Amino acid sequence: MSSAAAGTALTPAAAAAVYDQLVSAAVGAAGAALAIALAVAAGAWLAGQSARAAALRRAWSRWGLRRAAADESSD
Repeated sequence: MSSAAAGTALTPAAAAAVYDQLVSAAVGAAGAALAIALAVAAGAWLAGQSARAAALRRAWSRWGLRRAAADESSD
């Protein structure tokens, strides 16, 4: 081993810092992926044909129409 290569070893503290950064980034990416997956799953469920999803869409559209009518009458 050359003398140049001998000076490049990481200290335990430096190795721990690198590991902590990598794990922190992985945990953040996993959290973001989970949030996106939950949003996609909720959207897919709302777009589905289940009775509960259809009832929620109807209620949501009625609420939206009532809100639009209230906004128009306040002008």
